[in-house]
Amino acid sequence: MKSNLAWTLVLGAALLGAAPAPSPHSQDAQSRAAPAKIGYYMIARAEVNADSVDVSGATNLPAGSVIAVAILTHIGQGGERLNHENTEIAVNHDGSFSASLPARHGVVLRGNMVCVLSFHPNLQFKKITKIVGERGERLGDPTINPEIETYSGGYYLRAMIAVIGGQF
Repeated sequence: MKSNLAWTLVLGAALLGAAPAPSPHSQDAQSRAAPAKIGYYMIARAEVNADSVDVSGATNLPAGSVIAVAILTHIGQGGERLNHENTEIAVNHDGSFSASLPARHGVVLRGNMVCVLSFHPNLQFKKITKIVGERGERLGDPTINPEIETYSGGYYLRAMIAVIGGQF
């Protein structure tokens, strides 16, 4: 019975076009491409901690990828950036990332601000662009993945989350 179930799962995966996931200990684990349709994604949490915002999350982007982070008062016109310019976080080998982002001088941090995480192929090392494409063409299908955005000649990932904690 167990072998029938195993063969059914293997056959089902083959019919759906899925490939078995590489072992995290294999050589391919760090250079594997994301599933073609959904592609790459980021998920995170941002929380006020006195005079900084602690950001932590996970992604299936390759290890060593650089994620740009901005803390904004709100989305849209007039939204003010509250952390320092050029704040970047590197993705660890296990797909995690984290940083404590100090506020600019004189800024009071509060809940309900917006944390914007962005992955831009043009800011990556060559070993990363070999995987995701120089213009992000292998990030996934933007009609399926809501984090994939387009810009002149290419694609990037963007995730927006509410900052929790602090004063409202």
